[in-house]
Amino acid sequence: MTMHGLEVRGLWAKVLVGASAVALASGCGDEASGGLMGSTGDEPGASSQATPSSGGVDSTGVDPSADSGSTGEGPGGCREDAECSDPSLPFCVQGVCVSCDQASADACSARDPGAPVCAGVTCVECRAAADALCGGTTPVCDDPAGVCTGCSGHAECGDAACDFTTGACLDAMVVEVDLYDAACSDRGPVFCTVPQAAATVPAGVGATILIHEGITAVYGGTVVDRGRTIAFMPWPGEHPGVIGTGGDQTFVAASGGVVILEGLDLTGNRNGGGLVVDGGHMIVDHCDVGDNDDTEIVVNSGELWLRNSFVWTPQSSIQTPMHVLGGTVELLYTSVVDRYGDAIVCEPGAQVIARNSIITNTGTNDEIVCPGLTATHSASRTALTGDGNVVLPEDTELLFVAGQINPMDLHLTVAGARLLGAAGVWQAGDPPDDYDGDPRPTEAGAPDAIGADRP
Repeated sequence: MTMHGLEVRGLWAKVLVGASAVALASGCGDEASGGLMGSTGDEPGASSQATPSSGGVDSTGVDPSADSGSTGEGPGGCREDAECSDPSLPFCVQGVCVSCDQASADACSARDPGAPVCAGVTCVECRAAADALCGGTTPVCDDPAGVCTGCSGHAECGDAACDFTTGACLDAMVVEVDLYDAACSDRGPVFCTVPQAAATVPAGVGATILIHEGITAVYGGTVVDRGRTIAFMPWPGEHPGVIGTGGDQTFVAASGGVVILEGLDLTGNRNGGGLVVDGGHMIVDHCDVGDNDDTEIVVNSGELWLRNSFVWTPQSSIQTPMHVLGGTVELLYTSVVDRYGDAIVCEPGAQVIARNSIITNTGTNDEIVCPGLTATHSASRTALTGDGNVVLPEDTELLFVAGQINPMDLHLTVAGARLLGAAGVWQAGDPPDDYDGDPRPTEAGAPDAIGADRP
């Protein structure tokens, strides 16, 4: 990013010294008179030096009553920065202690490399105009605070993606997938399938794979492991669908792997399931997961974060949308809906944490079998333990645009908006938008809609 130089402003330092006219010429000193102080010092009875009490000056023209350690007067007279004790005026410039906006452009960095830029009148870690000062797990400058922070959105990382698990932007490796590009191959630079592109990412490396949309984008199953962090995202302005083939799960986060899914349609995998977390970490954001022949999401172990996403199973399936055998699942602004049966099934020891989310079905059967579920500001027909939860009516299908047909559309109807449109609470760090990109309130404590859709 472009580094902008800091403006160095002029500093007027008024130095009052006083002066005297002294005539010391041999043989004619008795002829001189007057001067700035009204005396040459050669007249009979005149003192050769003014007394301090008189406020006069000595024969050198310096007031002996002034502080001999200061090169000037005014607030915080000084010779060096160390003599400036006021934290708001830490720099000595022409004998005066000043703030950084009146010091040299490199004053802040010379004083403290950890706060190298001037923002207003204070030295800080970074400014938006000096974002390159940030990096690692704190690559983004919070400009009002002047501190480097972790990324919270992909847009903050340029062409790469944000690794929400660490706050770092992924490595600069960006790969393109387009099944319908005549030049695509298993060697790139444009790959034909997602597994081909993922196979080029070395162990321990992070990468971003950008996927083009197509008529039937069948790309095969992809496993991420060996310490790799891979983000799978749409080509800008597109909305691709990705499904597994031949019974493969569409994406698997295996041990040591991190999978980041953003803005993808993960529906319609025939003979296979949607997502599997098997010892790794998976983050699903702004995705639609449903109508897969096997379970939509299975968590064997590891961690799954779901936010701003729809997860659903239609009437034609006997599978549950989410089966948690172990590990931890966090649902934030997510709608998990089954047509008839359980929306979530958890085994003993598994943990599910839901906030501002919907967990229900559009039939009349039980919808949650999960002793490890804790929920706040979430909705279900089952009374959930926790603060701010909403009990849904029996006719839950009326809350969604298409709650009983395939494909399901879990956007809220007018009735759904009336019941759930302000039942959630936005907190600092929550996403700034909903599934469709519509803005959410970004003030901590503000009412917000429950589920992935903010009508």
